[in-house]
Amino acid sequence: MLRSTTAVFSDAQLIAAPTKAKFIDTNNSGAVVTYFYWFVAVTAAGDSTVSDAVSISLLPA
Repeated sequence: MLRSTTAVFSDAQLIAAPTKAKFIDTNNSGAVVTYFYWFVAVTAAGDSTVSDAVSISLLPA
């Protein structure tokens, strides 16, 4: 799973390894933050193509 604060895939950073079954995101910024997420399936046959972006706005913790 990759995440960015922009809708540009090349800005995204890896935030969860392929072996993780779940990821819980948090927002400690004090303001609403919108993140964009992309997913890549990883199997013995290789990586899938990158998914379309999914955007989520997180309320401050």
